[in-house]
Amino acid sequence: MEGAAPGVEGSARTVFFMSTGSNAVWAVVPLKSPEAAKSRLRVGLDDRARQRLMFAMARQVVRTLKQARGIAGVAVVTASAEIAAYVELEGAAVIRQERDAGTAEACRSAVAHLSASADSLLMISGDIPLICSDAVAALVDLSRRTPLVAIVPDRRRTGTNALLCAPPAVIPPCFGADSFQRHLAAARSRGVELRIVESDALSLDIDDLEDLDELRRRLDADPTLLPVKLREALPRKEEVPAQ
Repeated sequence: MEGAAPGVEGSARTVFFMSTGSNAVWAVVPLKSPEAAKSRLRVGLDDRARQRLMFAMARQVVRTLKQARGIAGVAVVTASAEIAAYVELEGAAVIRQERDAGTAEACRSAVAHLSASADSLLMISGDIPLICSDAVAALVDLSRRTPLVAIVPDRRRTGTNALLCAPPAVIPPCFGADSFQRHLAAARSRGVELRIVESDALSLDIDDLEDLDELRRRLDADPTLLPVKLREALPRKEEVPAQ
C-alpha cells in the first residue's frame, strides 16, 4: 500500500500485517472522525479550532510512536477517510471501520487484525500532546514480561491513556467510562502481571477546557514541552470563554 508502514500491505480498508521479528510491539491509535472528535471542547472552541487541535495532536502522537525505540509499527483505527489519508502520509498503517463505534470497539478491531503478527499491543490515545519517545520506550521494555498488562491512567485516574497488552488479547479493551478501574479488574481476573505506570508525559489528554488550562500551565513552566507546530495549534487563552 503506497505510503504504508513497513510490513503492511493492502488497501486503506483491508490491511495485512506481517510479523516484524521477535517481541514485535505495535502501537494502536484510535481516532474518531473530525466531526465527532473532542466534542467536550465545543463549549469553548469552534469546529475549525477544535479540528485543527485534534489533527495536530494526532500527528504528534503518530510521529512520536514512529520514532520510539522498540515500536515495530503504528496502526490508526478510524472510520474517517480524511484521517486515514492524513496518517498514511505520516507513515502509519490504517485499519478502517465502517463507522465510529467508540474507543473500545476500535481497539478490539486492532486486536483482531494484529494478534497474529504482533507479540504485544500498545493502545494509546491520540490526544496526548506531551507524549515523548522515552515514555513510550519505557512501556515497550515492559512488553518482554509477557503475560502482562500495563496501564497508564489519565491525570484524574479515571480513564486509561495507554494500555499495553502482552500478548495482544491478554485482556479485552475496556475503554470508556471508568476504564482505569475496569482494566485493573480485567487484569486481576486473568491473574497476569499488572503494572500501573504513572507518567507525566502520558497522563494529560485533552478532553475539555480544564485539560487545556492544565496544558497551558505546564507550558508556562516549560515552553519547550511542545513542538512549534503543536503550540501554534493551541487556541490562545483569550479566545476561549471563561468557565
